Parts: sequence; structure tokens; C-alpha cells
Amino acid sequence: MHTYCRPGGATYPIRAIRTHDYLYIRNLKPDRWPTGGPEFISSNKAPHGDIDDGPFKDFMLRDQTRIDFPLAFELGFGKRPLEELYDVHSDPHQINNLAENLQHAEAKQKLWERLKAHLKETADPRIDGKDPWRNYIYRQVEGFGATYNMSLTEKERAAARARDKHRVSPGAKE
Repeated sequence: MHTYCRPGGATYPIRAIRTHDYLYIRNLKPDRWPTGGPEFISSNKAPHGDIDDGPFKDFMLRDQTRIDFPLAFELGFGKRPLEELYDVHSDPHQINNLAENLQHAEAKQKLWERLKAHLKETADPRIDGKDPWRNYIYRQVEGFGATYNMSLTEKERAAARARDKHRVSPGAKE
């Protein structure tokens, strides 16, 4: 199951390529929140809906955590730039983005060209700016998430807005 976590069912498209030395990531819609963002209430009835609820998320969303751990908060909850480039040997946890570092400009350009060629060769719709998945019907029928299921009637969606979060599995506690 996926989460309906951005307005209008917007997706968060990324493509990446990894070599022996680098990880190159292309965030195709860097204006969007990878997590769903702080303002939109997702199908799991929470902001930052692409991150599961739990003690870690609760801790990270505290105001004091943002002050005490700004880098960790930004890496986990912030928007991503158009390009990311990481040296997998010196930075195995992908913390230090080298995409704007001129010393790595040639490697970044070569990786983007290689990735772009692969996307064209495999007819990836993202390379042409298309997003066929956005119009897929979100099919959740239980819990608050059914609010976003456009195959339901308006009355059924209205009833869903009053529900609790959906259950992960039968018998699971909320």
C-alpha cells in the first residue's frame, strides 16, 4: 500500500544511478516535499505522511529537535535539491551533497548524461515530464484514507473524513 500524501495525489519522482564511486540522484520535482510536507494531511491522517508514525517521527517533529538537530531534520524531512551527488567511499551515508562542488562537476555531468540516456532507452515517461501515475485511483476504502479515493461517492468520501487512521492489518491497534 502506498500513502496519498501530497495534494492532488502528486507523486515524488526521483531517478538515480550508482557507480563504484558515486551515487547520483535526480529529484525531478524538487519543489515537492518527499515526505508529503508539513501542511497536507495525508491518507494516514498525519503531516509528512510518507514517514510512518512512531516515536522517531514524534521526536523529529518537536520544535526543540529542529533546533538541536537541524541537519538531521533537513535530511529526513526537508525538500531535496534537483541534483544530489555523493562519493560512496568517503561518504557512505550520503550526508555531504557534492552536486554544487565544482571539483565534481564533470563526474556529475557524465552521470546525468548516462542516466538520461538510460531513461530514454527504457522509455521512462519521467524523461519527457509525464506522470501517468498521478491519475491512478487511490483505492483505500477503509479509514480516513478513503477520503482520497475518487472511485467512491462524495458521501462515502465525506464519511471517511470523520474516521480514524486506517489499520495496517486486521486486528492491528491504531
